Amino acid sequence: MDIINRPQIGYRSALALVDAALTIAEEMGIQICACVVDISGRVVAQATMNNAPHIAEELCLRKARTALLGLSSAQFAEAVGSTGSIAQSMLHADLTLLGGGLPILAENVNVGAFAVGGATVDQDVECASRALAQLLGE
Repeated sequence: MDIINRPQIGYRSALALVDAALTIAEEMGIQICACVVDISGRVVAQATMNNAPHIAEELCLRKARTALLGLSSAQFAEAVGSTGSIAQSMLHADLTLLGGGLPILAENVNVGAFAVGGATVDQDVECASRALAQLLGE
């Protein structure tokens, strides 16, 4: 029997990442949802600020699951757009073409994904990027 063990983000790091995003969002004056998924796309940690838009949770999860492909959700949108297959990609309910989702890499291995949703796409991308950089010590 083949058994595969793959590294993935732990809940402590996931909680720290979500907390960092919420703190950054407060500094930016925005209301968001932040979500971390493991390599299987299961939610490890998630939090939604009190006044975040209702749709933020769903979009945030889709952004994170899209980033499991190894590209940020914004890069995925660019790649799909360049092939002319945007409509086809939208058939999969777990993916999105909105920026704000990032793969989480540890020693160049994808260990999960993280996303922010609820503000403008540019604000989501900034908040997510800053939070992930903080977690990784960059």
